[in-house]
Amino acid sequence: MPLLLAVLRFVGGLVLVLGLALTLVVTADDVGGWQTWLFRAGHRIAYVEDQNAGTRTVAFLLRPKEDVTRAVQACAHSFDKMLLQDGTFVHCVAYDSAQAAQQSRQRPQLICERGRAIQMPYGSARDATIVLNRQQQCAVQLTYLPEYVREYSR
Repeated sequence: MPLLLAVLRFVGGLVLVLGLALTLVVTADDVGGWQTWLFRAGHRIAYVEDQNAGTRTVAFLLRPKEDVTRAVQACAHSFDKMLLQDGTFVHCVAYDSAQAAQQSRQRPQLICERGRAIQMPYGSARDATIVLNRQQQCAVQLTYLPEYVREYSR
């Protein structure tokens, strides 16, 4: 009887460990996965938008008095694992408030973001371009240009 209990405990522990390992593998490329938990613990994700050509935009909200450059770099490093695992290029976008993020999604001609990290093909988070919006927040853009050509100051 004690031998049977020992075997059952061993098998139960083995099943538990294998279940946890399988869960980690399955959720590895998920935005809510285990590899991004540290960034998500400190920042609220406003929205996640999958776009064509294997690109994903992760918009998050800045904490009060947080440095925009460091926050965007932290986001890029946190979500960099997705590029290595499933080839998804993640663009991190920082907003001051949920209202600014929502307004930016509803009216693409407005520039409400504070900063963003842009990963180029074959690049990693270390190579991501960090651009900051030092212009007026939620200002109307006179002509529509692709995001990487918008008027930013570095």
